[in-house]
Amino acid sequence: MSACEICNQLPDEIAGKAVSEIPELANRLQEEETDFKRWATKFRCKTCGQLWEERYESHGHANVPTVRKLGKN
Repeated sequence: MSACEICNQLPDEIAGKAVSEIPELANRLQEEETDFKRWATKFRCKTCGQLWEERYESHGHANVPTVRKLGKN
């Protein structure tokens, strides 16, 4: 499978947003697994198979999400 247009156009990292806050991506992703110890969830694009990770990191008094592209499996 080759990368779809949406996955290609989005940057490798989107700081400060959760997957649910990126509608063009959220509609294409399927949850693969959640690691509750790392506050991370892996998703796979249903169109092209691109892996994405949503991870929350503690910054002061808030937990800030970051969405990152991962390699394809």
